Amino acid sequence: MSKPDFDTSLTEYVTGRIWLKKYPVHYAGADFFARTTFVRLNDGSLLVHSPSPIDGSLLAELKDRG
Repeated sequence: MSKPDFDTSLTEYVTGRIWLKKYPVHYAGADFFARTTFVRLNDGSLLVHSPSPIDGSLLAELKDRG
């Protein structure tokens, strides 16, 4: 049985402010996804809620968007 193909791309939810990223999770024999939320704050910093693995390409994409 193959694992489902989850779209894990960064999705803009609120222009220039909020992005969502799904990431796959395998737990107790079940495949599902969790979600990380990135929020650009007024001071330019980034709040990360429910962190997913963050690699260099995701970090670069977030820097390009903010």
